[in-house]
Amino acid sequence: MKFISSLIIILLLIPLVYSNYFLSDEAEKIYTSAELVILQRMTGSVNITYANSNRKINDFYANFYISPYEDYRQKLLNQSIYPSGFKIENNSIKYHLTNIKDDSLTFRADFLMKTRNEFAKITSKVLFPLENLTGYDEFLKSTEMIDINEDIINQASLIASGKDDLFDVAESIAFWVYDNIEYDVSSISVDAQQPASWVLENRKGVCDESTVLFISMVRSLGIPARFVSGISYTNDDYFSEPWLSHAWAEVYFPGQGWVPFDLTYGQFGYIDAGHMKYEESFDATGTTMDYSWRARNIKDIDVKINSLIFNTTLISAKGSVSDDFSIVIDPLYEKVSPGSYNVLRIKLKNEKDYYVSSVLTFVSPIEVDVRETIPIFLKPHEEKFYYQLMKVDDLNSGLIYEMPINIITGFGHVHKSSFTVQSGKKDISKVEAENFIDSKLKKTSSRIKAICDFKNTLYVNQSNSLNCLISNEGNTHIKSSICLNQIFPFKKRIVCENKTLSINNIVKFNSELIYDDVGKKEFELTIKYNEQQQKDIFSFNVVDTPKLNISIIYPKQVNIDDDIILFLTLKKITVANAKDAIIEINVGDEVLDWEIGDVKNDMEINIPFDTYYLKEGLNKIDFKIKWDYGSYDESLNIELEHIAFMKKLEMWFFKLFF
Repeated sequence: MKFISSLIIILLLIPLVYSNYFLSDEAEKIYTSAELVILQRMTGSVNITYANSNRKINDFYANFYISPYEDYRQKLLNQSIYPSGFKIENNSIKYHLTNIKDDSLTFRADFLMKTRNEFAKITSKVLFPLENLTGYDEFLKSTEMIDINEDIINQASLIASGKDDLFDVAESIAFWVYDNIEYDVSSISVDAQQPASWVLENRKGVCDESTVLFISMVRSLGIPARFVSGISYTNDDYFSEPWLSHAWAEVYFPGQGWVPFDLTYGQFGYIDAGHMKYEESFDATGTTMDYSWRARNIKDIDVKINSLIFNTTLISAKGSVSDDFSIVIDPLYEKVSPGSYNVLRIKLKNEKDYYVSSVLTFVSPIEVDVRETIPIFLKPHEEKFYYQLMKVDDLNSGLIYEMPINIITGFGHVHKSSFTVQSGKKDISKVEAENFIDSKLKKTSSRIKAICDFKNTLYVNQSNSLNCLISNEGNTHIKSSICLNQIFPFKKRIVCENKTLSINNIVKFNSELIYDDVGKKEFELTIKYNEQQQKDIFSFNVVDTPKLNISIIYPKQVNIDDDIILFLTLKKITVANAKDAIIEINVGDEVLDWEIGDVKNDMEINIPFDTYYLKEGLNKIDFKIKWDYGSYDESLNIELEHIAFMKKLEMWFFKLFF
């Protein structure tokens, strides 16, 4: 093969690109060591000015709200806290000093810690969406900083579409934030910290802000996540100090525990040994240290609070980390024409019995357009292919080019491949290349479930309220059209609404059903989505309004000692039952009730009626029967005989005392 000067220039580009990834000795030791021992000193101080020498502070309180956590990757070896008179509560160091006359106070905490660079051991698949999760409501809710709005829900749902593995979902959302949110310290000048909705809208922020966006996105999918803060090492030239305050997230895996995701470093499922964890919370608000004091004539005392100072020293490093997976890369076509597309095949195999992930960085000549980074994740012992689209520039057709394509893994290991560009070789269009990649990807899963609540039986012209809950039980973000098809003898009524169904979300569909004839009625609920259609058929009965034919036989005239009986006959004249029937009798100021219940058949009822409720002479009695959607009224006239004086007295006495 004849190499020309253009080829030599292309080959020389690769070392220049690699120079961006070269690390200092200290950075390489921290990022690639399996285990570190680190001494962390936190110092807080105040300066005090007194109006005169007689002044003093009776009580001074200082609180460090951070102290090292211990978990699978971090262990506290030793600690030294100054001054004495402190106590440790809820991972906080609390000081209480009395009778202070000093012009300065210093509070110091030294922590000797051992940290490890290793994956959280997720050994089995956790199905997504999560089901039957209890006890983690605090880590699912929207908060002041981790706010969840419709845009966040939709973006998270789109990213998670087609995935049924919780690790895959969490890593994909983490990479989206890592890839789309620009690290920009100017966001700090706007305010101390911005909420997740602001970060998504402006696409920039620092570690705190990338973290709250990630947490809000996974929470919107029903995945518990929490905010973590501490110290981490950085080799970024932007910062004057390498050890700085830092924030990342932890995601809860049912049956497995909390797993770290660092949105700034691109470390998903693990964090390097340069991370030290000091605080975890459900929101990103809070302070690192505060002071308060109590004194007489407090206006004569001025207290100046100095910034908290972190000093970190690397004591020792042990071991080295390696990729937990093997990787082989090769182009789909070894030779393509200038201007052609190509596909880079990446074969990965997980050598471990737990999930692993990484961010792969692609390094290529400028004449090859390829995405800079992609995320990968592998189940225990899984073998998987990834495919990356590449586009070659329209180069000089008379020359032959050797294009090196290299991949750098998250732990800095380099894997190399190449392909040739030459006129007359395979010319692959973008559509062909994309179709090849699409054919290798898994199909998405779309599952819709409709639960509708309505009355099983109703009357003619009575409104039946239809209330449906439409849930997305698949792993795909869905845009749907929901239609109610109400079928009549000679016509059809169709009501449609467009709804967006995010993963793990539920939408409502409400309508009213009214029929003017009796019989069994059916309606269809049709949901169209992703070129699919789901149809559910529901039915209920429409019956005529219940009616009763009522007759009453009663005496027109009674003696004072007679027993009065009302003979009542109820005859059904409709198929529908009269429900919750009740008899109401009004006699003067008295109201008497008898419950009948549902009238399912013809009925005869005898109602005893005491003359106690009657007065001498003609009595007008209002008789009423009420039931659902019906009633019957009649006035009864019963004459009571002349009552002797002793009888009147007896009745009066009875009413008074009984």
